[in-house]
Amino acid sequence: MFGHAVKIVSPATLAAAAAILAIGLAAAPLAAAVDTQILVGAWSGPAAIGDTSECGTAPATFAFSPNGTYRYLAVYENCGTTVMIDGRYELQADGGVLQLSMDECGDPGCPPGPLTTSISAIDPDTIVLDGRYTYQRQHG
Repeated sequence: MFGHAVKIVSPATLAAAAAILAIGLAAAPLAAAVDTQILVGAWSGPAAIGDTSECGTAPATFAFSPNGTYRYLAVYENCGTTVMIDGRYELQADGGVLQLSMDECGDPGCPPGPLTTSISAIDPDTIVLDGRYTYQRQHG
C-alpha cells in the first residue's frame, strides 16, 4: 500500500493517557502565599529553629498571635533539652517570606539572631517553612 501512514488510536489508549496526565498533575499541590489571617494559630511539625544536632529530631510547635508575636517550642527528649523562643514575626514579600525576631530565648539551642525563611500554604491547615518543614494547624 502506498500513501501516508495512519496511526490508529483506540478509546482505551486515550483513557490511559488521560489517567497518566491526571496522576502527574495531582502529585504536586500548589503552594500559595500566607497572610496573617491564615498564619494566626498553633502549628505543629518538626523542629526547625536552633542548633541541637546532637539530639536528633524533635517535635515543635509555633503559636502565632494576631498582634505580631509568636512562641516556638521544641522538646528534644533524647537530650532533655527544650528550646523556647518568644518573639515577633512579620510576613514579607507578599506573604512568601517569614521574618522571626527573638525577644527571649533561654536555651543553648537558640539560634544566633533573627531568622528569615520562606513560607507557603498548601491549604488552610498546612504550611511549609524553608521548603522542607511541614506544619499542621492545631485545632481546639
